[in-house]
Amino acid sequence: MLRGHAGRVTSAEFSADGERVLTASEDGTARVWRADGVGRPVVLRGHGGAVCSAAFSADGQSVVTASEDGAARVWRADGSGEPVVLAGHEGAVVCAAFAPDGERVVTASEDGTARVWRADGAGEPVVLAGHAAAVASAVFSADGQRVLTASEDGTARVWRAEGTGEPLVLRGHVAEVRSAEFSPDGQRVLTASEDGTARVWNGLGEPVVLAGHEGAVASAEFSPDGQRVLTASEDGAVRVWRADGTGEPVVLAGPEGEVGAGAFSPEGERVVTASRAGTVRVWRADGTGEPVVLQGYLAVLWPAKLSADGQRVLTKSQEGAVRVWRVDGTGGPVVLRGHEEEVWSAEFSADGQRVLTRSQDGTARVWRVEAEGSPVVLGGHAGGVRAAEFSADRRQVVTVAEDGTVRVWSAEGTGEPRVLAGPEAEVELAAFSADGQRVLTASRDGTVRVWRAEGTGEPVVLRGHEGRVERAAFSADGERVLTASEDGTVRVWRADGTGEPLVLGGPDGRMERAAFSADGERVLSVAEDGTVRLWTVGTARLQALLREAVSGCLTPEQRERYLLETPEEARVGYEQCERAGRLAPA
Repeated sequence: MLRGHAGRVTSAEFSADGERVLTASEDGTARVWRADGVGRPVVLRGHGGAVCSAAFSADGQSVVTASEDGAARVWRADGSGEPVVLAGHEGAVVCAAFAPDGERVVTASEDGTARVWRADGAGEPVVLAGHAAAVASAVFSADGQRVLTASEDGTARVWRAEGTGEPLVLRGHVAEVRSAEFSPDGQRVLTASEDGTARVWNGLGEPVVLAGHEGAVASAEFSPDGQRVLTASEDGAVRVWRADGTGEPVVLAGPEGEVGAGAFSPEGERVVTASRAGTVRVWRADGTGEPVVLQGYLAVLWPAKLSADGQRVLTKSQEGAVRVWRVDGTGGPVVLRGHEEEVWSAEFSADGQRVLTRSQDGTARVWRVEAEGSPVVLGGHAGGVRAAEFSADRRQVVTVAEDGTVRVWSAEGTGEPRVLAGPEAEVELAAFSADGQRVLTASRDGTVRVWRAEGTGEPVVLRGHEGRVERAAFSADGERVLTASEDGTVRVWRADGTGEPLVLGGPDGRMERAAFSADGERVLSVAEDGTVRLWTVGTARLQALLREAVSGCLTPEQRERYLLETPEEARVGYEQCERAGRLAPA
């Protein structure tokens, strides 16, 4: 029970990790609470009217609030500093949301417009005007390039976020459109309306109408593959539909009704529902068989997680405990309780036999899921554990603490941990190689290091990025390292540090993600502007392309630079090419 507001609570949402709750109230404040109720909330005070909604940024570090005073405000979630005030609407601001990158905010207002702002308040907002009534919601697309709005005028609209061109208008509902969301591929729009229907739109054609609920559709979401739609209605039922509208929907509803939430499992084969009574059910999405009922404790904090083999469900409840359930409903849950402070995350091992938790109390813990008992406690960090992961063989765990230190532990808790980096390194992420023999770390200054997991010797230092490294990973064979940075580049390095890295991209914008293909021959990158690029980086493929483009032999220096060869490999390769009778290029 989170008590303290002096007026009606208008919205409430969890942070992405489920550890905090953000509430908005008619008392003019928003509050950030620990979800376990411990301690006092952070009170965000300053609006001159009721706060209609509040939302976290993706990283949980910022909060945006929308108010009847006609303004939105961007706050630090810990309450420090002064908020950024986004003022300009001529009516109440009913909702506000961050762009995926956290750099922009979209607001929806009773004045019939939505606006796109820089989160730091700089410059003028982009005004999206055209609705004939109040705008009820506004969200960004996953790439941040478009904005989707829902309105009391019965339409939804898709706009370019920079405001150019005319919006795509989706007409057909006969009552207020409560919500609208993009499909996972961004090509379709799903709307939910008070007229009791949901609709799937694909461009200018006629929408697929999902009709059958006996009350307003409160929410609707796509399955992960975009092939199905899950709707929850005020009639107490949840339905699973084919997104193309064919066939009859699968109707899922608990006998007590009042289903407050529904979500697909990651693979889309199951649906998990939670009722206001605190009962959780796991259903087959095709409706066959009886649901598994998980009942007997306070309401679940979403989302619940399924193990890779689909045999267990991992939940964290309102009173703070982590529980592991068998999806067939046999036996009671295994309760994982013991952290002294807030649990920030819980993850299954690849085989689903263990759970790794990390906490604000400075420890990570490894639990066996088959029976209750004492976990392996990995303790010693001076701050909360911001990251923890198993090695592929599940024998080791690497942890990164808020103080920037990195430690490698035996997952069984034997022996002392190997300390790879102290607080002066300010490490933000760490990852094992596939064989578990090495660990990759990235620091705030853009430096990447490759360590022996056993802690011996000095690390290989990969230095060259001019900004923070957002992602870092080993290739499957462990021979190369891939990094993506806010300096706008992706780099492929030899893991032993020899030679120059292969630099992909330029200084046009932050590289947010990058990944090797399974064979290591290609790299997929995603930039801040939403651009996705596929690069060829495999030596064999590069050699073939270079042979097509170059008539002579590459010099040793060129082989080192473009083929990532060592000086000795480059010399031998050049000599072999020369002996084959090919001339060196001018």
